[in-house]
Amino acid sequence: MTTTIIGQLGGFWNNDATHSVVALQALPDGNHSIAWGLNDLGQAVGESNSLTSSSRAVMWQNDAAHSILDLGVLPGDTLSAAAAINNAGQIIGTSSPSIFSGTTRAFFYQNGTMYDLATLVAPTDGFWTIDYVFAINNAGQILAMGSSAGRRTSVLLTPIVQ
Repeated sequence: MTTTIIGQLGGFWNNDATHSVVALQALPDGNHSIAWGLNDLGQAVGESNSLTSSSRAVMWQNDAAHSILDLGVLPGDTLSAAAAINNAGQIIGTSSPSIFSGTTRAFFYQNGTMYDLATLVAPTDGFWTIDYVFAINNAGQILAMGSSAGRRTSVLLTPIVQ
């Protein structure tokens, strides 16, 4: 007997003459995908699973096939999800050691590398944990939720131009 698991797939509404809808495929051997963010170039981000991994942050390219790219997880973690992408292809999301841990770390992904977002905060701004991210604009500013000195607050992270 063969068991088939049917999951959900994210959708992409093309801005073409027929306004066609395309299913955003899961990672190889996966059965679900969820799209959480989209940029003006038609790249989408979200999460997917596969037989060899739990949910992983992914990006779907703006090619005809909407090719999927596994973005990975932060070191020591097993699952992740991408929340938003800007027109420069910079992606933000969260990474976690397990679904049951109750802890998350925010990540910033650029040019094939995933960074723990808290490690990118200037030391002069104090020690921060960045738990959640909500949005990234085309200037690279990130709206996030962070903690410093025991106080949790919303933060706007602005990149330093060098």
